[in-house]
Amino acid sequence: MKRVCLVSQPGLIQQATRAVLASLPGVTLVATASGALSATALVPEIQPDLLLIDANLPDEEIEALLAWVRAHRPELLCIVMTQTS
Repeated sequence: MKRVCLVSQPGLIQQATRAVLASLPGVTLVATASGALSATALVPEIQPDLLLIDANLPDEEIEALLAWVRAHRPELLCIVMTQTS
């Protein structure tokens, strides 16, 4: 069972992503953080296997979160969702 922490601001993207994750076998959404700062507080506590990051967060916030992960939890897998047109 993969434990996922979603980093996404409240809204449609977060709701849709939560619904998709809930439908996947072998995946458990263990927490949702609304931003990088709250994610850095949650990750040590919940020990997820994957950090799924919404691309709608500000670029500098995503970069800061990825730098924090690299420094504190380098084994943690991270996926940053992207936007396309």
